[in-house]
Amino acid sequence: MPSDASSRSQGGEHASTIESLERYIDPLYSYILRRVRQLEGQGIIYRGALSAPALVNETILRALQDMHQRPAEVPFYSWLRHFARDIVDREVTRVQEEERYEASLDVPVPKRVRPLPDQPLERFHLVDIIPDPKAPKPWTVLENRRLQDYFCCMLGELPEAWREPFLLSVVDDYPIEEIAELEGTSVAEVGHATERAREWIQAKLAEEYEQQLPIRPWETLIRVAEEARIPDAYRSGLLERLRSARQASAGLSEMP
Repeated sequence: MPSDASSRSQGGEHASTIESLERYIDPLYSYILRRVRQLEGQGIIYRGALSAPALVNETILRALQDMHQRPAEVPFYSWLRHFARDIVDREVTRVQEEERYEASLDVPVPKRVRPLPDQPLERFHLVDIIPDPKAPKPWTVLENRRLQDYFCCMLGELPEAWREPFLLSVVDDYPIEEIAELEGTSVAEVGHATERAREWIQAKLAEEYEQQLPIRPWETLIRVAEEARIPDAYRSGLLERLRSARQASAGLSEMP
């Protein structure tokens, strides 16, 4: 049975972890939702197969359960992303196994909605949707799900070390100093990673249109395609539950 001192120490650590989780809800939700969209765009899972809020809940629960195992040298947000990747991968496997089982049954099953049913993603060409690459219109993204899928999958090819700082900066509007803290790196490294991502995207666009293009107008399209704001109602509810848990843990740590 743990001693009172041990219980107080664990309560304080638990409260500290919950406080950190409150701070990282927004980037964690964006990360998970974009990963789900990428998997849908690639046709790996059908649309609606996975729920981003449910995956966020499970990631946070896993972090609370395993908080004592986090290596001190690993940034907290990187540690959360590790759990999120594991959980998403596990759920993808579950969905695929369920589909295989349904396919083996000699009974009607619900039709799954998948992207690009008659045109593989690799045969999709931007020029077919956006003929003027120097003045792309943001509304084009909103009106064309295939274009959203294209951007999700294109950015999914970026190394995570470049992609996440780029998205946090360009899409989510985080200051570069805060991104450096999230990623556990320096401001200079964040700037370097963001520029590498821009160069890579420009190279992809040049390959598509056979000409060099300014990146700024395309960043606007990427902002629209990759928008992943957490719904206010869900965010408020999750924060309330975490704060209640933090108050309970703080109370334990203050016990005489």
